[in-house]
Amino acid sequence: MKAMLSQPMAGKPYEEIIATRERAIEALEQKGYEVINTLFTDAWYSKERMQERGVVAD
Repeated sequence: MKAMLSQPMAGKPYEEIIATRERAIEALEQKGYEVINTLFTDAWYSKERMQERGVVAD
């Protein structure tokens, strides 16, 4: 079984987002799910790299 997390992030501090996500992943893995990583945090998704590719996100 696989699971993908979707969580509200607008207006939340990064630390809270990560903590909530880690709790959810732990709970799902304990139930036998493989969690698919959809939190894009590597350099490819940095604001500067996105702008270089013409992507502007508010």
